[in-house]
Amino acid sequence: MRQVFSISILFCSTLLWGQKTLSTDITSATKSHYTKLFFIDSMKGFEVAGIYITSNGFTGYRLALNCSGTFLKTGFDCVSRSQIDSGFWQLKDGNKLLLTSVNTTKSYYFFKVDNFYFIVPEHQKQKFIKDYHATEVELKNAKPFTIDSKIYSPEYLIGFSLMKKYFAKEFVDIASQRRIPN
Repeated sequence: MRQVFSISILFCSTLLWGQKTLSTDITSATKSHYTKLFFIDSMKGFEVAGIYITSNGFTGYRLALNCSGTFLKTGFDCVSRSQIDSGFWQLKDGNKLLLTSVNTTKSYYFFKVDNFYFIVPEHQKQKFIKDYHATEVELKNAKPFTIDSKIYSPEYLIGFSLMKKYFAKEFVDIASQRRIPN
């Protein structure tokens, strides 16, 4: 709980201080700017399944992709949660996620930033890359820090910040986690 509170305070402070307008002209950017951003060209169903969240800290959306091939999208805020959409999901060509509900089919691509897996709508792929670059520039002076023996890198902060706009799930290495005594 203390970790979540500390990270929330950190991001609230970045919202209040140190903001500036950035140029995000991707055509002038070189590929070297994106060394920590990975487009994932092959995923397996068990890797895709899980809970993806996009949130500003107060409100947000939760997208649960079940191993059975179904999905449930819910909206939430401080006091309520409501179902928005449901249907089926599938992988196409190993790198495109298709969400099919009653009347629509939406397609998404996968990206990885630090320990975060993002699903980005197909029509927002370039916007995601621009947002990544802008966030990377904004946090260029960020230094790694530690809370409860977990190290938070500048790349982690970039991924955490992008969760405000895009669905993401955090990959946690279960084998490396400490056992909590009873």
